[in-house]
Amino acid sequence: MSELKTKLWEMGVTTEDLDSIVEEGASRLVSRVNNEGMAEQLRFLEEQVCMSENDILAAVQSDIDNI
Repeated sequence: MSELKTKLWEMGVTTEDLDSIVEEGASRLVSRVNNEGMAEQLRFLEEQVCMSENDILAAVQSDIDNI
């Protein structure tokens, strides 16, 4: 077990206690990705979210259809 995890366990921290911190971290990551433009957005969707080209095209088309 990592030293940080041990310290958190000793403090009585649970996974639920980390939820909002993880969400804030994810929000920061997504903001950075969006600010870096389309190439970085596509790399993120393909590599981090595991979306295929067809998945991305279908999601974009769905957004367009809902406008």
